[in-house]
Order: sequence, then C-alpha cells, then structure tokens
Amino acid sequence: MAESYGNKRNRKYVITNRHHFEVEVFNTVLDMQLQELGSRFSEVSTSLIESMSDLNPCNSFAKFDISKIVKFSEMYPNDFNKEERGVLTGDLSTFYHTLKEDDKFANLTGLSDLARVMVETGKNETFPLVHRTLKLVLVLPVATATVERCFF
Repeated sequence: MAESYGNKRNRKYVITNRHHFEVEVFNTVLDMQLQELGSRFSEVSTSLIESMSDLNPCNSFAKFDISKIVKFSEMYPNDFNKEERGVLTGDLSTFYHTLKEDDKFANLTGLSDLARVMVETGKNETFPLVHRTLKLVLVLPVATATVERCFF
C-alpha cells in the first residue's frame, strides 16, 4: 500500500495507493452513500427514528431521553392529546426510575423484550401511556413498510 499510485513522472505530487484508496475512493463512496440516505429519508423520518430509539432498553436504557419520547408522542396527536402528553412526561420519569431498580429489566435486548416484560410484570397497567407509546413504536415500522409496498 505504500507504493506510489500511478506513474511518478506524470504527476506533480506523488500519492501512495493508501492515500488514493482512503481519500479519493473511500471518501467519494462514503459521500455518495450519505447523499443517497439523505434523499431516501427525510428530516422528519430521521427525527422519528431517533425518537423511537430513545425507548430502547439496551445498555440499561443508556439512550433514554424523556423530551425526545414526548416529542415522538407530539407527532401523533390522534393517539395522544395535550393532557396525555403532559402526564406522559411524569410517567416516563417514574417509569425510568422504576425500571432502573428492577432486575427483570436489566438485560433486555430490544423494544419487543421491553414490551413483553412490561406485560409480564404488570407495568403496562401501571404506565398505560408509556405502554401505548411503546406499542406505537413497535407497530410503526411494519405499518410504514406495508404502506410503502402498496405504491411499488
């Protein structure tokens, strides 16, 4: 990889194969992929996915962010009215502190595990708005993909 790229006599600056690969090829391909992803997913879709990931129980709820989860609920006014969003903020705070102390929620690997354990422990009845948010997060990718398939 340390050899020079191309013909030394025809170049003003000698670059190595490694430099050519890392700078010219890799960065170009990476830029193309980022542009494609940017055109495929709108800013709203990206913020929606980020908000959905904040309920993920991996690493002991490391990404848990109440403000982003409430922002997610604001995107669905038919599912959450203004009063419910206000209650959801308090419920999420209590929910988070309750789960941090419960060993049953310690080693969950995904949102489906969180929903399953919530039902098994009865937390779905204690925190109905959190459970409704979680159900919406779980159903949304399937519902979106189904609608997109109808148009292709």
